[in-house]
Amino acid sequence: MNINKREGLFVILSFQCSSCNNTITIGTSPKVVASDRRDINIRSQIGGHLYGIRCAGLAKLMGAMNLPSPIQDQIYSKWDKNLLLSIKSFSNRSMTRAVNEAVTAANGRELMVSGDGFWQTRGFQSRHGAAALLSCNTTPKVLDIETCSKTCNVCIGALAIKKSNPVKYNDVIRSHQCEKNYNKSSGTIEAHTVLNMFKRSVSKYGIYYTSYVGDGDSKTFTSLSNAKPYPGQNIIRLQMAFASTVRKCKHDLDLLLKRTWAIFWHKYSTNEDPRHDSCSIDWCGYLKAVRNGTPYDHAPHALPHPVLDAIKPVFENLCFRESVARVVDASSQNQNEGFHSLVWLMSPKHKTTSGTTFETAFHLVIIIFNDGYFTLGDLFNNICGYRGHYTNQAMIHFDNSRLHSESKTNNRKTRKEADRSVQKNVDNDQTNNNNAPGDDNDKTINSDKQTDDDYNETNSDNQPTSEDNDTTTDSDECITDDRDSTSSSDDSSTDSDDKTILSLDTKTNEDIERNDGTSDNEYGYYNPKDRRRISNSL
Repeated sequence: MNINKREGLFVILSFQCSSCNNTITIGTSPKVVASDRRDINIRSQIGGHLYGIRCAGLAKLMGAMNLPSPIQDQIYSKWDKNLLLSIKSFSNRSMTRAVNEAVTAANGRELMVSGDGFWQTRGFQSRHGAAALLSCNTTPKVLDIETCSKTCNVCIGALAIKKSNPVKYNDVIRSHQCEKNYNKSSGTIEAHTVLNMFKRSVSKYGIYYTSYVGDGDSKTFTSLSNAKPYPGQNIIRLQMAFASTVRKCKHDLDLLLKRTWAIFWHKYSTNEDPRHDSCSIDWCGYLKAVRNGTPYDHAPHALPHPVLDAIKPVFENLCFRESVARVVDASSQNQNEGFHSLVWLMSPKHKTTSGTTFETAFHLVIIIFNDGYFTLGDLFNNICGYRGHYTNQAMIHFDNSRLHSESKTNNRKTRKEADRSVQKNVDNDQTNNNNAPGDDNDKTINSDKQTDDDYNETNSDNQPTSEDNDTTTDSDECITDDRDSTSSSDDSSTDSDDKTILSLDTKTNEDIERNDGTSDNEYGYYNPKDRRRISNSL
């Protein structure tokens, strides 16, 4: 056996018979249609982007596995630009479908969108940045994206020959497509890119972004208001809202206004001057104590009046009717943060990269975020000529893991709501028993068990997490909205939630039975001893 030729991971092997000297030549990977590239090299290149390791990471991986190194870095960069064009075409189709779904859900072409910027590296010195607009319906998807680059790798590399070979330098500068398209500070990228997407919404999709959900710490909305992308039409600004108070009252403006001021007056109350008219008995310890006929001491829970008087102007600025109206429906940017987390998996912030690599990463994320991993099979089919059996199996596994995590999150939320309902029924029964006729002298009060504000409870299930960014006062306001969580750490729980499995043949969701002791992270098709009972459709 001899190796006649090698191109990256592709090799041509020849076998010669020792008896008749007949020679057979075998290639280890098919050639891509209308191209000189090999299937294995293209798939490894896409895999490098999906895992965020790129050419240098692939070289280390292949070396550790005792395999040939991938294609040279110069050829890799050239192929990256061609690969980006194919990925862009698929992501643009995905965003167009997402716009049509948003228009159908809104029953009109005036949409509410959430926007947020992200940068390739930490801080405001990043050379590359972008912003995405996502729909705000029940299934948020990416509608549009814009990128900015402050440098170009080709321009920087050509500086090495500017003095020694000016003719070649000029040829390189004229012939290449420069990545640099932004000259201002990195901190202004978000406002610039969001404004561009608003300006082209009508020409690109025929829609209007009439409501914008922002994070409140950027100049984006000011830029939109000054530029007026839609003449004669105002854009409504919606601040992010995380507190449980807002979520519970998000459809009732009057109740929302009342409950927000309840936070202030609850802390302002004293034993001599209780002010709990706006509080809810669900979380207010004073109202519970009155209901149960137990004593209540405000001292451990109240804040000093001078402190509250100092922050009262802040409440007056934030909790007036027009301001509170902005957070009706409790819109947030959680979907944007989930999108960003996927981008950082494919383009880590601690690694310097080119604009092409950065764009490739977030266009791949658009396809995955909008339509799931299985849709990447269409990309492989378009570039390589076929999807591949194991590629299909892997993408199905990734989607199943994603759906399973979401199912477990929803089930936990349902259980929390059920527990709250049970506790409320118990409290009501206790109230009825206390109001029943009987000998009041038989009722004793233990001062050690006095009703306290619920925010002193230490139940970890009801405490806010670092991802919630909630401002809370009592435990009932500390309950987080699990549907906004995208953490994969929930997979470690041991509940018996059902799985939703994506069928290979039907490309729909079907239920399968629970694993018989097999880890949820194992590929069933790689493990010959796998005992999972999968539906016949697979």
